[in-house]
Amino acid sequence: LVYSGSRDETVRVWNDRGDCISVIKLGAVAFGMELEAPYLYIRDANKRVCIFESTVKGGSNKQVGVADGSAGNVRHM
Repeated sequence: LVYSGSRDETVRVWNDRGDCISVIKLGAVAFGMELEAPYLYIRDANKRVCIFESTVKGGSNKQVGVADGSAGNVRHM
């Protein structure tokens, strides 16, 4: 699977045939992502790290947590 972030404030999940199989509505531009199955960590323009269940191990891309309150943009995870 491939994950891509967009200025339309979504993250899309693509399969190996190039089909978009899921869309995550983030609500902010994604600055970076890290996949540590079964979780997908996305840092966004709202100074948050959003945590989602990844579809890699059968997850639903459901948001399971968020880390916010940073004084500045999260640059590294």
